[in-house]
Amino acid sequence: MKIKLLLAFCLLSVGAFAQDVIIKRNGDEIQAKVLTVSNAQVDYKKWSNPEGPTYILPRADIFMIKYANGDKDVFGDNAPSEKKEVASSEGETGTARYVRKAPAPNNAELVKRYNSEIRITTQPSDKDAKWAFPILAVSDSSVLATEDIEVSIVPQILLYGTYTCILRYYIRIENKTDATIYIDRGNTFKVYKDGSSKAYYNPNQVNVTKGGSTGVGINLGGVANVLGIGGAIGTLAGATTVGGASQNAVTTSYAQERILAIPPHAAANLTEYKEAHVKGKQYKTISEAEYWYYPWGIPNVKRGMIKKGGYVHYDEASSPDMNKYYLTYSSQADFSTYSTITFGVYIRYLIGERLFLYTTVNKEKYIEYMQKYLPDFWDNPYIIVGSDFLIGK
Repeated sequence: MKIKLLLAFCLLSVGAFAQDVIIKRNGDEIQAKVLTVSNAQVDYKKWSNPEGPTYILPRADIFMIKYANGDKDVFGDNAPSEKKEVASSEGETGTARYVRKAPAPNNAELVKRYNSEIRITTQPSDKDAKWAFPILAVSDSSVLATEDIEVSIVPQILLYGTYTCILRYYIRIENKTDATIYIDRGNTFKVYKDGSSKAYYNPNQVNVTKGGSTGVGINLGGVANVLGIGGAIGTLAGATTVGGASQNAVTTSYAQERILAIPPHAAANLTEYKEAHVKGKQYKTISEAEYWYYPWGIPNVKRGMIKKGGYVHYDEASSPDMNKYYLTYSSQADFSTYSTITFGVYIRYLIGERLFLYTTVNKEKYIEYMQKYLPDFWDNPYIIVGSDFLIGK
């Protein structure tokens, strides 16, 4: 018994100190969980706050990383990082080798198509705009294609509920090879200008209940099959008795798979907009797609900077906002080797008008309305439009 207790204590002690240590060139040490290591930077979470924000350190500031499994990465002036911990398709972790991939020969052309000239047909007035919406562009340094994959940003006008149209974007990934390509959503991030980030893997389930009544329990013995987004991870169904009356309810749970497998010479979306019908006109969002929405406005954009019906043009350096994307992929199901590509999206124009991106019209009416401001909207699939926002004073 004493031996068992001692063994358990040792195992707990090992787990308690199994963190990565980032040693900076100035001697500072950071207790961390390293997420990704690229040629430019290291993304990590603080060991003391694993559910907190993701932090980014330039590789030039790092002397060494000591991993929890005993491996080390020493960063000399020209020494590239070769290892990191990644999740396999089974959810396990192991040491993987980073393989740097050069941009494809047509990469500059792919980036340029999102930066073409845009016609704006609003009429400026003398009044300050209270609302504005952005038109975005892809940064010049972006990598949208390697020899393995090609990324595109594809607009979608979708029906939200029964009558409402919404604008979303799918980040579409094309597999250019003869082998299956695997995308690790858990190591694929959107990094905001303030340094916070969002991973494209959400481990939480979304539960949608139909029938029954509030407070009615559901027979948990009805758990069925396990599928990914777009299918039920478990259907819970049963007749329950409350106060002597029998009522029926069915709950469907949806979950996202971490690894996205793309067959040879096929394409898939990193995320897609999906919803489930609850009852009447009630729908519940199961998974979101990409959209550019600023509920609290955009920092450094204040009332008086844009006239109603006018617009402001920015270059990449002066843009008030930019999101950067880090996509991790491999041709190996266990991610024994992996590569990353990085691209950025920034605000190129702010137009002093208000849109209804939630409006009870069909797709054709929606396009017609948008073309009042942007005549080439939808005809040019590379125009990226964000949602309108209230300009602060």
